[in-house]
Amino acid sequence: MALTNDLYSWAVERKESADRSWNAVPIMMKQYRMEEDDAVAILKGLVVYHEQQTRRLGLEAWENSGRSQKMTRYIEAMELMLGGNCFWSSTCPRYAPA
Repeated sequence: MALTNDLYSWAVERKESADRSWNAVPIMMKQYRMEEDDAVAILKGLVVYHEQQTRRLGLEAWENSGRSQKMTRYIEAMELMLGGNCFWSSTCPRYAPA
């Protein structure tokens, strides 16, 4: 969720005078000596990768639990939380002004 926030907030944060060193984009730019566009592209890939991993691990946990109702509810809640965070970050007024 933090990487998703960093991805969508970067366009706004890069224009602000506040300390931006907590966002993944400038951290990647500095650590790997890369251009901003490359860091953003890699960050997008990381977000997708970790969403896929979360889904895979959720299915694995569900299978290992014997497909229990409690685990089903937990995994569904996790998926809704991740999806909701991505939707909010991509559409909220701060990061996606009209």
